[in-house]
Amino acid sequence: MKKKFIATIVIVVLLIAYFGLAIFKQSSNPKQEVIVPAGSSVSQISNILQDKGIIPNTFVFKVGLYLSGKARNLKPGKYILKKEMGYKETVNALAAGPKISIFSITIPEGYENSKIVSLLCKENPKFSSKKVTALISNSQNFNAFPFLSNKETKSLEGFLFPDTYQFSEENKIEDVINLMLKQFSKKTAGINWANNPMKYNTAQIVIIASMIEAEARAPLERPLISSVIYNRLKKGMRLEVDATVQYCLPKRKPKLFESDLKVASPYNTYQKKGLPAGPIGNPGLSSIKAALKPAKTSYLYYVLTDSKKGTHTFTNTYEEFLKARK
Repeated sequence: MKKKFIATIVIVVLLIAYFGLAIFKQSSNPKQEVIVPAGSSVSQISNILQDKGIIPNTFVFKVGLYLSGKARNLKPGKYILKKEMGYKETVNALAAGPKISIFSITIPEGYENSKIVSLLCKENPKFSSKKVTALISNSQNFNAFPFLSNKETKSLEGFLFPDTYQFSEENKIEDVINLMLKQFSKKTAGINWANNPMKYNTAQIVIIASMIEAEARAPLERPLISSVIYNRLKKGMRLEVDATVQYCLPKRKPKLFESDLKVASPYNTYQKKGLPAGPIGNPGLSSIKAALKPAKTSYLYYVLTDSKKGTHTFTNTYEEFLKARK
């Protein structure tokens, strides 16, 4: 009986704190922007609210929330809430949903800029495809980032870091692009770009990384594909990377034909010696690291031999390559 009595008292105190605290709060409290990411747990949401000064105690908030029956009704998004506005008012605001829409976009590793434009404009129809394309086609629009200062870097291809981003309807497209570039800067912080077999600069490493990203299907093969690229470059051989041809074509093909390999383009490594004119997609960190540190091999060729696993056979000679291809 005594335990039940104590438990009842505790619940009553919590309910008073939950429902009554808002009465004593002043409406002049400063407002705070609060973003609740999609998929956030109750604990994560309560921590966000406490960090922003909206609620003083996460435990009281969680208990009151469950007792209110609205624990599953909280909606993600961007809110403008008053500091110490009270538990009940906070729950009601989060259950009602944000007045400002929050968009979420996930950029897969290797996505080309053209695909990113489509994703952005699909997520937020207010974005103009023409404007977004124009912005990311000229790196000088974002020249505050040091990694875009190389002469070879004409567009943002290769530097829009693959990740999941959230932004509101209030954000301009420039804000979203800056977010992606800042993520590239953050993820590659501390990298010594010149520490690679051929002392390539940032732009050149990103080009190699983009080819690795496009060619590698099995993660462990990234350093091996990187080694083939470097070995061929050292010998003055054309890279003959199929993905660079696909990048030149108006539409991607399941299989390339001989005529495709002859397409005139500074990106076509079947026709042009050395690196393509620029990145052919936006690589992830693993491919960037592989571009900086290739495996130590003498391989010059590789061919896909297990489509289910996405693995290749690597060879030293063209004759071995032909045998593996059969």
